[in-house]
Amino acid sequence: MLGETYLIASFITKAMLKGGATDAVFDAVLAQKGYEELVGKGRRLSKQSGASSIGQSILQPVTSKFSAAGLVRYLLTLPLNAIPFVGTAFFLGYNGMHAGPGAHSRYFQLKGFNKQEREQQVRKRKGAYTAFGTVVIALGLVPVVGSAVSAFAGAAGGALWAAEIEKLERQRAGQGAVMEGADVAVGRDEL
Repeated sequence: MLGETYLIASFITKAMLKGGATDAVFDAVLAQKGYEELVGKGRRLSKQSGASSIGQSILQPVTSKFSAAGLVRYLLTLPLNAIPFVGTAFFLGYNGMHAGPGAHSRYFQLKGFNKQEREQQVRKRKGAYTAFGTVVIALGLVPVVGSAVSAFAGAAGGALWAAEIEKLERQRAGQGAVMEGADVAVGRDEL
């Protein structure tokens, strides 16, 4: 029943959300974490009282509409929820594996990644994307408000994660230059 509620609430939420609302949340969080230059590739920024303020998007918003394949996958796996515990866990994990990379759609857009680069990043962090997508879908199963909460929480969480990835990439780039290309173990490679 929760899965059916999620599906209906998702349709209503996504129909009512103004295009780009989750992109605005993603960009605001990323700018707040200090990555204004990255956000500036996709949105006008202005400084007000020393803080960055996001303006109009200059890139097409990342659409969060349902895809036909995603809808079919969801409907086919929905009956798994009838199997106590194991079925629901498989349902969440399987759908989370496919939904997780959507958390970084805006990040990939801002970085200017092509399809091949996106797939490479997703393969590199497959476990983390599966876990993230599973949590977002589980949060969306909360009746009535879950879908809206999960959409914005997923955008904010995706932005925080993207900020960590940027931080690690910049640390590696800085250390790599000093150490002349030596591999530097950062510790949290799964980010």
